[in-house]
Amino acid sequence: MKIKTLSPLPGSVLTFTNDQECIQCLLNPKRSPASFLKKNALLLLMGFSLGLATVAHADSYTVNVTPGVYNVVGNQLDNPPNTLNTLFLSVPVTSQAATYNHSLGYTLATKKALGWNVNPAVNRGEALLLKPQGISTITLNGTSTLTAIDLATVMTFYPLTNWYFRTSQIFDSSNPTRQYTYHDITGQNPVDGVTVYKHKGGPVSVATPFDSPSDWQVYKFRAGAWLAPGAPTILAGNAVWIGPEVATIEGTVSEYDGSCNLIGPLKNMRVELSGATFKQVFTDAAGKYSFYVTAGQTYTVTHVPDPCTAYVPDCVGVGGYSVPIAVGTDHVTGRDFGIRNAGGITADQSVQLSITVPPHGGEPKRTPCCGDQFFYHIGYANRCAPTAAGSKVVLNLSGPTTFSSAVPAPSSVSADLKTVTWTLGALSVADLGLIIATVNVEALGPNCSQLAGTESLVSGTATIEGPVSGADSYIANNIATHTTWTKCAYDPNDKEVFPKGCGPQGYVAGNQVLDYKVHFQNLGAGPAYDVVVRDYLDDDLDISTLEVLGASHNNVFQLNGREMVWTFPNIFLPGAVDNEPGSHGFLTYRVKPLAALAAGTMITNMAAIYFDNNPAVLTPTTTNTITASPVPAASFAVASRQGSAGHTNDFTYTGGTAGATFLWYFGPDATPATSMDANPTGVVFGNYGMKNVSLQVSLGDCRSQPSTALLSVGQPTLRIGQSGAQVCLAWSGATYALQEAGSLEAPIVWQTINPAITQMGSTYSTCLNPTNGMRFYRLVDQP
Repeated sequence: MKIKTLSPLPGSVLTFTNDQECIQCLLNPKRSPASFLKKNALLLLMGFSLGLATVAHADSYTVNVTPGVYNVVGNQLDNPPNTLNTLFLSVPVTSQAATYNHSLGYTLATKKALGWNVNPAVNRGEALLLKPQGISTITLNGTSTLTAIDLATVMTFYPLTNWYFRTSQIFDSSNPTRQYTYHDITGQNPVDGVTVYKHKGGPVSVATPFDSPSDWQVYKFRAGAWLAPGAPTILAGNAVWIGPEVATIEGTVSEYDGSCNLIGPLKNMRVELSGATFKQVFTDAAGKYSFYVTAGQTYTVTHVPDPCTAYVPDCVGVGGYSVPIAVGTDHVTGRDFGIRNAGGITADQSVQLSITVPPHGGEPKRTPCCGDQFFYHIGYANRCAPTAAGSKVVLNLSGPTTFSSAVPAPSSVSADLKTVTWTLGALSVADLGLIIATVNVEALGPNCSQLAGTESLVSGTATIEGPVSGADSYIANNIATHTTWTKCAYDPNDKEVFPKGCGPQGYVAGNQVLDYKVHFQNLGAGPAYDVVVRDYLDDDLDISTLEVLGASHNNVFQLNGREMVWTFPNIFLPGAVDNEPGSHGFLTYRVKPLAALAAGTMITNMAAIYFDNNPAVLTPTTTNTITASPVPAASFAVASRQGSAGHTNDFTYTGGTAGATFLWYFGPDATPATSMDANPTGVVFGNYGMKNVSLQVSLGDCRSQPSTALLSVGQPTLRIGQSGAQVCLAWSGATYALQEAGSLEAPIVWQTINPAITQMGSTYSTCLNPTNGMRFYRLVDQP
């Protein structure tokens, strides 16, 4: 959605000349229409304090708006006309759109049940007024005006008037590079004291005029001349702010040893700004952070320790900083933080799992087809402390799928092509990695169906384990599962929510945690150098519970109010024509709804994705609706029969949904391979190895998000490593006893011990304190 700006003319008539993405409005279409009017009108007023004339060399037209609820949008694309389909399809029936054409004037369109009665096409740089349903009809006055806007109401709602927004919207065929100067954009020479901020990544959200200073190129006009780097050149479509200089607060986060000797900068460390506004940023590769701030305010800047570590402020920046900002020319630097590892802290490794499906029959897919291939994207990360070489990433497949190949190549593949292992090298703090695995789907047949209601369940589980078994400071993020169905249906979704909920309304319980995943792909002919993802949190989501889980590539994350921004600088994402599987990326986060939401509350979410300086690519909107009715839950427990080495297992449904139906998938080597019982018992697996078991629960026509579990079949291997002064043991399988002996000389005396056991998926581990003398350990299958 694009908002037209600016300059007010006498008689409360506003001249619209340029446009800019309103990501806050667009990403949260359920926000109150009154809020839309006020924020949109705000930008129309921002030029008032500088009193600029109408823009020269650009088409302009006059619009008056009645007090009410309208959205002002426009077209910034290079390929006009554009129907702005995402916007127009999302508005309710009976909405109206008044589109402005430079030669025809205004045309009024109304959305009917079967679509728009008039195609609301908007040419490049042209205006559109969109009115939601339920508001009095738009009245056209001749061909150039509507009716008036209440300036006083807008000013009291948001009285910030010392900034205004411009964007180069000129199209000139004689200027092939479409570069323009300050004079071209404003229609006048610079005024002493003017500062131009040109956004490096293209359009930005008007609700948050400044993100990190590193996102903007700054140009200053002082004493009659442009300071270095000289006069700005602005491309058509570039986002530009013009006005007085903005103050900044900057610093670095670095690691120190126990004697306060500098070790080096730390990337991806969180820093918070509080006071007149609240923002979060993560440090870049050089350990740097920065904030734009408003004059006349005092701010507090603090480093937020990683929750999984014992990093503590030390040597530099203890307790944070109080930073008063007097004027806009204040640029406060040196607000540095030094942190050290308190000792004895192990690494925290994590893993994320996503899938991409290549085009099938020329159409992009989000779910796989029988007889085709798709890709698992396994993202892994390390934080808290470096690791030695030897960490392992393992992918286990379930359903009618087998492993084909991967980049990088795996270290080992099981005989049944269901378990794939990668051995990693040493990982530094904040290191990220990406594995792309190609998976074959069986042809249509007994194990793979695409018939609606009987689609086959496809599941993958990725785990990561450090070189020392069990020595991970936070194991909850060491496992990730992705489940989908072989629907083979056209679905271009670039954003997913888990659980999806029941039906098209996505019904979920009020206390349901929501996991969001944004997918992006470079469909261009060449690599994308920078990618920016903007995502506005729905007002009914509890921002205090936000947890950023991970991403496919290194990035800088910012939280500006309720807008989340991921910046992937120098990502060099290849184009799909050159490297289809490598052209994808993703990010994921978790958040809870607000407590005690009323039944029927709808939670929507959308993201905007920017590739270099191109216009935003908008994802479809995800929808969840709070319901008081029962929602099926899929969870279960498994117990291996003692003495069977994991071959025979009993399953118990623990979800508690009354009146539900069940679909279990155990795999083709199990007897039975599937079951519809609530609590299947005596399920026998014929082969050794890791087994991925899935359960889907239905209540009426509502299907749950499947639940999966990894099982180990066959006598497990006991893995031994060292963490600090402790010895750590790890194995796979639930029904084994750990025994200890002081000697292997006959007669061997084995004693069963019962230390504290930690479980992560199918992996069990324990760390033991050292004792005097030699100790030997083994696992035994309980009788």
